[in-house]
Amino acid sequence: MTISATGTEFTSKAEAKRSIIPTYTSGEAANTFYLFREWDKSGFVSGYSDTEQTIIGDKVITALYDSFQYSSNGNTNSFTDSSGKYRELNELTPVEIYAMKRLEESHAITVNNGNDNDDDDFIAIGDSLSIAMGNDIDYEDVESHTFVPLSSPLVLNGSTMVDYSTDAEHSKYANFLSEDRDFVFALEYEFSTNTGSNSAILSCFDDFTKTGLQISSS
Repeated sequence: MTISATGTEFTSKAEAKRSIIPTYTSGEAANTFYLFREWDKSGFVSGYSDTEQTIIGDKVITALYDSFQYSSNGNTNSFTDSSGKYRELNELTPVEIYAMKRLEESHAITVNNGNDNDDDDFIAIGDSLSIAMGNDIDYEDVESHTFVPLSSPLVLNGSTMVDYSTDAEHSKYANFLSEDRDFVFALEYEFSTNTGSNSAILSCFDDFTKTGLQISSS
């Protein structure tokens, strides 16, 4: 099924004409639920229909979904442990929460029987839910690279330096300014309270020509 189609020039970006959040519900009659996660490709128009850029043709951008299959057996089901106790709300994935709501609407499960904090309650007053803000998008047709993962932040103390241009894992991507190409560089950082003036957190800068990129405290 085609949700939207558009045409534009090569090396430009095609934008959807309206906000689209795809849905796929045909499996719900068999208790299989799908929730949209991301698109597989970007809207960049390269003139090729494949990721390897070997076949000239239209680009097809496909919606990707997370899925969840619900089943039940006696006093246990896909939302409980082996003893029949429901998992905590904060342990559920977004697609499981979506499935929970749809199953409640069809009266296949009871989310809450009115008593707080009972083991047979799915959700009770006071249950917590963590919501991650933002989304790190990774498209098949856009080359991306992570220098510093969020799980392992890099701390610079003023006497240390990391030169990614000489690192075997990162050198190919550290020299991105040497190529004439579009790029997006995302950086999450903070300066400590005792950071001195003109302390650089990132630098790819030529002092002589005053060209390049540098982030420093003022």
